[in-house]
Order: sequence, then structure tokens, then C-alpha cells
Amino acid sequence: MRESIIHDKLDHLQFSSTIENGKFLVIKTSDGGYGAQLTAKVLGMKLAYIFNRTILFDDASSCYLDCYKPTSNLSLSGLGDYKKIKFDFNQKMTDKVVYLNFYDYWNDKNHRINFEKWLPDELKKESISHRYFVGQLLQRFELKTECKNYIEEKKLEIGFKTPIIGMHIRRGDKNTESPYIPIRIFEHYLKKASKNTNIRRVFVTSDSEKILDQLPKISGIQYIFDKNEKRYDNANEEMLKNSPEIRRQETLTALKIIELLSDCNHIVGQINTHFTNLASCLNIAKNGKENNVSYVNRDYNDTYLNNDPNPFFYFTDIIRKFGHKALLHFVRKYKSLIFTNEKIYNKLKSIYYRRKI
Repeated sequence: MRESIIHDKLDHLQFSSTIENGKFLVIKTSDGGYGAQLTAKVLGMKLAYIFNRTILFDDASSCYLDCYKPTSNLSLSGLGDYKKIKFDFNQKMTDKVVYLNFYDYWNDKNHRINFEKWLPDELKKESISHRYFVGQLLQRFELKTECKNYIEEKKLEIGFKTPIIGMHIRRGDKNTESPYIPIRIFEHYLKKASKNTNIRRVFVTSDSEKILDQLPKISGIQYIFDKNEKRYDNANEEMLKNSPEIRRQETLTALKIIELLSDCNHIVGQINTHFTNLASCLNIAKNGKENNVSYVNRDYNDTYLNNDPNPFFYFTDIIRKFGHKALLHFVRKYKSLIFTNEKIYNKLKSIYYRRKI
């Protein structure tokens, strides 16, 4: 089994090593949101595999609750007074304990290129994707019983059952982390997924409460969502530090989103958000299929609505008919802004229809 290639090695590294005979990688994972912290843990597990070290996580200062059972029979405190040397991604390092801050890795483009899509040679031979490998690493993080029970209770509460499409719409900190994707683009991918799968039930999740009023009305589509979920429309890890209740609430909400999305028959989500990527990798690992995910891309010109012209048509047609040189200049200069800003797009589209009439 290809899974055993991964897990046999990690079982040995994580549960058979001792302080005396092992080599260790400690990775700091306590910064950023829940998705970033879980991504950091997956990276740590991958680096443990690559560099034959036992991974231990420095997450004591995390603003989130720990939802997972121990991933090793050893703990960070067990390393005692060993000097921690900065990890330099070198197989020849002989130091017993090396240390890596996740954001040192994240901010180093060369390291990300080298390791983001890394695969064991055995999996390369089977043409397995790096997302399948990441999904298997995610499965190393086994939910605590109380967290697993919470997920099952939520499924019953909101009526989550397969077959179902999962759609994650990111809105909150769009100005600092993830580009804003207009609803019409999600609608395009959702229609396509529903047509290809013949599934009409859609689990919707977002970091914005307003999104439920903006969902496209598509004939035959039934949306389900957690109506009791509180959303804050921003990067909210700072709030968690000051409120134990919000800390618990946000931890379980993030966990629920990833777990439920990963259990969907198809996922529609933004390609550069942690939740979509983590859930899709888990989904691929569970099902062994790569085509269960539609990654929503910011550049959607080639995949615009089938029954609607390319948005650039609206503006160029105005120019062709009415000679708006100023508008031509504006469109050329701010093309990417127009295509990703709902208000600007709708304004120019309405101008087109008024002129056309």
C-alpha cells in the first residue's frame, strides 16, 4: 500500500525514537491563524520525513486550543538542556536538536519552491501528487475524542450528509492576505461542479456573516450552513488572546470547517487560502482522487460564465461604439482591479447596458 510508504517511516521516527538515539526538529507553529498553524505542523511532519528527524512542535504560546492527540511519544520538555541549533535544511547536520521558525521558512521563496511540492521517490513512481502526500501527513493529526464528537454533533445539527458540495468563500482579511474573489466567480465554479457531479446540496462556509445574503440563486441548489457560527470578517487571532470563550469558539469553528469540507464529495474554494488547501488535501488522501476540487483562481478570464460574455467585452464595446478614450485608458491601466472588484465591475456593466438600450 502506498500509504504504508509514508506512515511506516513516520511511525518509527515519531514513536520509536528515544532522547539518546534520536535526532529532533523543533518547529515554532504558534503564529498566525488556525490554518497557518496547522500548515506549519504539516510542514514539520514533511521535514521530519525528508531529514529523518523526530518532529516536535513549539506551540505553547498558540492562541488556539490543541485539538489533536500527541504525534510523538516524546515531548518538547523531554529534550532538556540540549542546545537548539537553527535548522539549515541540510541532510548533513549532525546536531541532535535543530530549530525552525515556520515564518522563516514561509518568507524564504527558495525553500518554499524546494519543499512545497516535494514527494518521496516511491510516490513519484506512482504519479502521486504532492497534495495526496500532504493529505496523508494531515491524517497523522488524529482528533481528540471530544473534538471528534463535536464535529459529528455539528453534522447532525446542520443536516450535513453526503452527497454534497462544499464551498468556502474567503472574505475577511482580503486586503492583507488573500485577494477578493467576486461571488459571480464562485457561482461559475459551483454551477460547473453541480453539473459534473449531479449534486444539488451545498455546504457553505465563510469568514463573513454577510455572505449568506449574497449567495447566488441557482435553480435546484440547496444551501446548508451553520447558522449559529459567529464570524468576524478579519484576521482574528488577536481577539483570541483576550477571551477564552472566543478562543474555544474560533478553534472549533476552524476545525469544523476543515473537517466538513474534507468530507464533501466536491470542494469549491479559493486556491490560496489555508482552509481550502488543507481540506482539499485531506479529501484527496481520503478518496485518492484529484478531480474532487475546484480551485477558484483570481484570474478568471478564461473560465468566465458560459452564458455571459467575457467582462472585458462590456468595456471594449462601449469604447468601440462611443469612442470613450478615457475609459479605454482606465480599463487598460486598472484591468486587474476591474475584474476583482464587484462595485467597479457592476458600475461599468450597468453603463454598457444603458448605452446599449
